[in-house]
Amino acid sequence: MSSNYELHRKISGTSQKVLSEALKELVTDSLVERTVYPEIPPKVCYKTTEYGMTLSLIFEVLHEWVKEAVWTELLNVERVSSNYQYYEYHSFFR
Repeated sequence: MSSNYELHRKISGTSQKVLSEALKELVTDSLVERTVYPEIPPKVCYKTTEYGMTLSLIFEVLHEWVKEAVWTELLNVERVSSNYQYYEYHSFFR
């Protein structure tokens, strides 16, 4: 279980508002369970439901695909950059 605060810390580049809206949608879609503890201040925790866990394999495959795509893109950018620098260097000495 993770609190909204813990999730916000783990997910960089996301505002509190966007995270709260996403969590509400995930709860509505029964992918995440929201538990409110009667404390002061109130404590709210989120946990993936069994139904939500059925998506874990899909997310693992998607994660691997994204890592590969980003790595490939970074290599392409580096290759293009290297070729451009090579061209600039050799054009200079012509």
